[in-house]
Amino acid sequence: MGPWLVYNPSGSAPIGLYARSTEAADVGDYVLVRADSEPGHAAAARGLVPTGTPLIKRVAAARDDRVCRFRTRVRINGRKAATALVVDRAGRPLPAWSGCRLLGDGDTFLLQDHPQSFDGRYFGPTTASMLAGRLVWMRSFRPFTGVAP
Repeated sequence: MGPWLVYNPSGSAPIGLYARSTEAADVGDYVLVRADSEPGHAAAARGLVPTGTPLIKRVAAARDDRVCRFRTRVRINGRKAATALVVDRAGRPLPAWSGCRLLGDGDTFLLQDHPQSFDGRYFGPTTASMLAGRLVWMRSFRPFTGVAP
């Protein structure tokens, strides 16, 4: 199921400590994507995270929302949500999906604010089995510089 406490040191989501909750995630919530899921394997294979590291992503759409991707345009319920890139920073082709999906029970569409985030714009909607739970942000930490404040 994954750890109950998760520390995020990267800028891909708010830096800090999160508690994993068994409550259902809603639009705007952060979730923990299982490391052994298709998105987790794909991120590790691209060298974005170490193998076995779960991902933290934000829920942008959930049940009864319609998500579409045509070429590089990603839309949620008819509104522009993101633009997908064709290649990553290393020039490698990024995965792509095409068409529209109406999200069902337990389905989510994960999308970060950063335009280069590896998220639903490349791996499409996620199912409940790909997620380890909803994350509740607890607190942030300032990096230790070796100098007392």
